[in-house]
Amino acid sequence: MAENEQDPAGNTQQFRSFAQREGGEPDPDSRTDMPAGLFLAVISLAALIAVVGAIMLIV
Repeated sequence: MAENEQDPAGNTQQFRSFAQREGGEPDPDSRTDMPAGLFLAVISLAALIAVVGAIMLIV
């Protein structure tokens, strides 16, 4: 980093403006990601069971 550049993380005023911006945190009541995560977990578990089953057939 050049000597004349100021680190924005070290600037209290810039940090405060960042922390006070609206829309930075998701709505705690929003559960839109839950079904997608559950679906991904089920698919991953099914794939794992299929791979283990295939390995058991080979052995």
